[in-house]
Amino acid sequence: FQGFGAGPSPGLGLRHPPVAEAARGDGQPERDGETTDLGTAQELAATALEGVALYESMQPDVVVLDYHLPDIDGLQALQRIRALDAQARIVVLTGHGSVELAVQAMRAGSLDFLTKPVALSQLKLRLEQALAGARQDSALRYYRQRDAQSADLPGLVGESPPMLALRRTKPNSTTPVDG
Repeated sequence: FQGFGAGPSPGLGLRHPPVAEAARGDGQPERDGETTDLGTAQELAATALEGVALYESMQPDVVVLDYHLPDIDGLQALQRIRALDAQARIVVLTGHGSVELAVQAMRAGSLDFLTKPVALSQLKLRLEQALAGARQDSALRYYRQRDAQSADLPGLVGESPPMLALRRTKPNSTTPVDG
């Protein structure tokens, strides 16, 4: 279980050497706070419950979650993280995968489900895709928030002509909007 974060928010994970090698690419174990070859920072947790606590405090961009953990299983950890953040990007990794487990993980909100041994290039690609998605979501939130603040009408949603006309009015205006 290992995670990754872009920019100021580090990733999160439980130490698992094959995943650490995938992140670094040179076969050497990762260390907390070290930058990976994905250009991301990371944090490691020794147990799932520690990882959930780290997630809550750091909110990383991506989590790689092993299914077999010492305290609770990966699906329970996945559910706890999703309860904290419905948009969490979580990749479940296991050495004992089955179709049933994969379906359960995906239904619980896993972004992806990989079985070990996993090709390191495949894991890196999935992490790059997840990080790109996280960056896009962050940019979209920023621009929506900026647009809402500049329009002084943050609660309005929609792009229909009447909604656009309403956004162009001044907040204290008494001008009627047709449509």
